[in-house]
Amino acid sequence: MGDVLSLVEEVTRKVDREQAEKLARKVAKGGSFDLDDLLDQLRQLEGMGGMAALMDKLPAQLAQRPEPCRRATSATSSARSPSSAR
Repeated sequence: MGDVLSLVEEVTRKVDREQAEKLARKVAKGGSFDLDDLLDQLRQLEGMGGMAALMDKLPAQLAQRPEPCRRATSATSSARSPSSAR
């Protein structure tokens, strides 16, 4: 974990530079970042191994993954079950 140099090298190799420059020009001219742009970005991210692969290359302080959220309904439903009301 924490190999930022290899992260930068991988992004440099795998990002479609022409597409990135086109998006940068579009946004700089006041264009909006739409869902198609987001889809293109997510596809490039997936081509680099996905978010988990990129997070593994970040320093530990930046790569801390949040704990999965538990559903609040499961915690409250057990408190309301008929067996606990007795």
